Amino acid sequence: MKQYNSWDEIDKDTGGLVTSLTYIVLFVNDQVYNFEMQLSDHIKGCGLYRQKVKMLINNMDRQMAAYNRQICRIAGVNAEAMALITQSMEDDIKPHIDRYGFTVSQALHNAI
Repeated sequence: MKQYNSWDEIDKDTGGLVTSLTYIVLFVNDQVYNFEMQLSDHIKGCGLYRQKVKMLINNMDRQMAAYNRQICRIAGVNAEAMALITQSMEDDIKPHIDRYGFTVSQALHNAI
């Protein structure tokens, strides 16, 4: 296996595919984080927010915060820079994901 000394070498050999894949993975992780925040807010507002659920939600919040800190540390950027990158990815990719989701839901609906 070839040894690489820099990200630029990897990017050049793969025609940018590794960089694209990396940003897509970061985008998907960002979507999971957004969903976790929405879920957390929703659960905190409902009547089922009791001790065990509270503990699970707090644990989920801590895990996502630790994950985000680790990603920023690995990428060597601050949280604001990472947010700009993932927002840009969302602006580009989310419409395609939404259309795909709608198409799949329509196909399932029509199959019934």
